Amino acid sequence: MNARGGTIFRQLFDRSCCCFTYLIGDKYQKTALLIDPVLEQVDRDLKLVKELGLETKSKNFRKELACGIQQRFHNLTILRTNYLEYASAAFMCWIHEQALLAKHCSLKYVLNTHVHADHITGSGLIKDRLNTNGKLQVLSIVSESSGAEADICVDDGEVIDCGLVKLNVTYTPGHTNGCMSLIDHYNKRVFTGDALFIRGCGRTDFQEGSPSKLYDSVHSRLFTLPDDYSVYPAHDYNGHTMSTIGEEKKFNPRMVTSKEEFIEIMENLNLDYPKMLGELVD
Repeated sequence: MNARGGTIFRQLFDRSCCCFTYLIGDKYQKTALLIDPVLEQVDRDLKLVKELGLETKSKNFRKELACGIQQRFHNLTILRTNYLEYASAAFMCWIHEQALLAKHCSLKYVLNTHVHADHITGSGLIKDRLNTNGKLQVLSIVSESSGAEADICVDDGEVIDCGLVKLNVTYTPGHTNGCMSLIDHYNKRVFTGDALFIRGCGRTDFQEGSPSKLYDSVHSRLFTLPDDYSVYPAHDYNGHTMSTIGEEKKFNPRMVTSKEEFIEIMENLNLDYPKMLGELVD
């Protein structure tokens, strides 16, 4: 899948829970994030990260950086240079570090749009695999309102910054009380988690779900985006991969109803509880 400018975008699917995971990266600064990783697909996701040149920095990164800086200052010492030349050398060391950052890449964040009940997130395993030698190179992110544990808990309105990738956090409670959607204005798309599906929406009968809140979230937070923004949900059960805000405003059978009709629909779904409920981990 293509994205504007220097960004990388991949949509990945898990058949067992019909979940989408999204890999978004900055191919110039070589940094990336994963949205809603699934535990059973961690090997697949990290393999792709490596293949696209977005893996964590190599073991030789700091050594190579230190050697380059040491050599530059050693040369200046031999020449007995003055303060201005040392300042110039410091600037060149910064340039050297930026060049190495481009060479040695980094998966920076693993995000969850909410606490999932139908699968276990892969965030913890990814961190275990990549955060070696006690260094936190990969950080987990959830919403503050979810009450879940993570390295970073974001509030409504915050921006998740990952190089060229800028994701605006907008709280969209209803499926759970801690759901958030992520808006990428640069690429005109939104990652809606379980708040808005393609021609559907997430259920509201557990995890502090509320059909009233979900209806308000979709109509006030998502349907106010431009019609041409692409919609990328956390699930699909009917073979779709994406939609647009304009399409969902016209054709989503649950969301074109009145609020009262929507609440009645959601309160009478009578669905079985997900098998993974109660086995949730960070």
